Amino acid sequence: MASTGLPIKAQDKAAFWSDTGHFKVNIQAGTVVPEFSNEINYFQFQPPFPNPFNRTTQFFYHLEKSGYVILKIYNLKGELIRTVVNKEQSTGKYQVQWDGRNENGQDAASGLYFVILKHQNGIQPYKRTLVR
Repeated sequence: MASTGLPIKAQDKAAFWSDTGHFKVNIQAGTVVPEFSNEINYFQFQPPFPNPFNRTTQFFYHLEKSGYVILKIYNLKGELIRTVVNKEQSTGKYQVQWDGRNENGQDAASGLYFVILKHQNGIQPYKRTLVR
């Protein structure tokens, strides 16, 4: 498996549904290792759309258990570009968007970005392409 290149702790794990079924991801020394499982899923992160995007991209997720949620955008160097969500959230469905800007409100450069959704029960990564 390929390394994510992101500053993710070795104990981070995710459990979610995908096209291939329910599985979890263990982050071990920078490597993403899928493990198929029948464990209960506490959050679902739908693939962001559109991809690629020009101005804004949407993120949809569903929390089956309330908890602290962090949604961050990183560039290929692993540098934080923007924190989109960083707060306690109740059970329910959420929709947020990223406007393609960094923390200072400046337009981010065209390129590939990693979107990381963290919940107390796991972590879910996605790749996004910004085209200016």
